[in-house]
Amino acid sequence: MFNSFLQEIESELKKGCSEFGHPFKTLTLATLDKNQLPQQRIVVLRKINSELKLTFFTDLRSKKVTQIKNNEQVSAHFYHMEKKLQLVFRATAQLEQDEESVQNLWQQVRIRNQKDYTTNLAPGSIIQQPDNIEYLNQQNYFGVVHLIPQKIEYLKLNQPQHLRILFKKKESYWNGQFLVP
Repeated sequence: MFNSFLQEIESELKKGCSEFGHPFKTLTLATLDKNQLPQQRIVVLRKINSELKLTFFTDLRSKKVTQIKNNEQVSAHFYHMEKKLQLVFRATAQLEQDEESVQNLWQQVRIRNQKDYTTNLAPGSIIQQPDNIEYLNQQNYFGVVHLIPQKIEYLKLNQPQHLRILFKKKESYWNGQFLVP
C-alpha cells in the first residue's frame, strides 16, 4: 500500500536532480549551531539513490559543515507548490571521505560554478565590497554531503482530505503509518 507513495517520493526527487526548474531541485537544510539553535539554508540537490540517500555539495569551510561535525542529525524540507506535496526528511548527514569520489564529483561541476568553492575567504566572512572577492587558483574547498534518511514525512494537501504518512527506515526497508494531517 505504501510503496506507491515511496515511488512518488523517489520519482519527484529524481526529477529535482534532472529537470530544470523542478521545485525539488532545492531543499531547506536545518542543522543546529553550537548553542543548539536551528540554522536553515537552501542547498541544491545533486543526487539521490535508490535508498533515498540525498547528496549536495558545499564549501568545507561553511558553518553547516562545522554544525554537521558537531551534530550529524539534520532535517531537510521540500515543497512542491503545484502538487501541494511536502516532504520532511530526518536524516544523518555524512561528509564524503573518499577523495576519489569527491574528485570525480568535482570534475562534474561546471567550470563557472567551481569558483564558488575557491574563494580566498570562507563563506560568511565579512568583506568591504561584494566585488572584492578573491579566488584561489590551485586550491578548492569542495565538499560532498550525503543525507541518510531515517524518517520521511509525506504530506499531500488534497481536497476534501489531506494525506499524511510517516515512513521509518527499519534495516533496509521502509515502514509507513498514516497520520492525522
